[in-house]
Amino acid sequence: MLDILSLILISIFFPVIVLVGRKLFNREHLTRKLIVGLTILFLAMELLRFFVVASYYEGAIIPSQDVPYSFITLSCIICLFAVFNKNKVGNIFKGAFCLTSLIPIIWALFDNSVYTNALDTNAVAKALYFLECGTVLSIAILIMFDFKLSPFANLWASIALIIFAVLDCLVITFWETKEAITLMWGIALIVCLISIGAVYGIYLLELHFKNKKQNNPR
Repeated sequence: MLDILSLILISIFFPVIVLVGRKLFNREHLTRKLIVGLTILFLAMELLRFFVVASYYEGAIIPSQDVPYSFITLSCIICLFAVFNKNKVGNIFKGAFCLTSLIPIIWALFDNSVYTNALDTNAVAKALYFLECGTVLSIAILIMFDFKLSPFANLWASIALIIFAVLDCLVITFWETKEAITLMWGIALIVCLISIGAVYGIYLLELHFKNKKQNNPR
């Protein structure tokens, strides 16, 4: 229960701190700089989490069942393409990244094995995962400030989730991880799929109120 509370609180307050900082220091091109900086931080934390887990094992060889693989790993890859690719492909990845920004949190709520390790007695890897979830949300929110999501973004996000599901099935089957393809796994997948549409709905609602405010200034 404490882990769930920590995950939710960190995932909420990290973006709040970032947005407050953006508001206080609203300088030219600040949003872009924040996105790039947070993306580099995201990559650094994902790599650090892997090496932290590896350090718990002799020879830094992680047993297949303890490899820290989850949707957040795929999010990191998508994020890199979204932020540093400026053509049409980059826009596709932006949409997919933004609409899947809640999935690392949702998946962790259903399966705590994505952030826990019996040897992680100081909860370093766990804390990194929680911070990564907050970073993902922060980057997604900042991207949506200046980027217009198209309805097709739902398709790209759904494809990203399907790719993860297929890879996860292969990992569970051939690596014999602690996870299993159960009813709860399927429910988690459905909830993640619903979250894609929910994020897009929130985006449209925010866009509606923003346009309404611009058209009816006081």
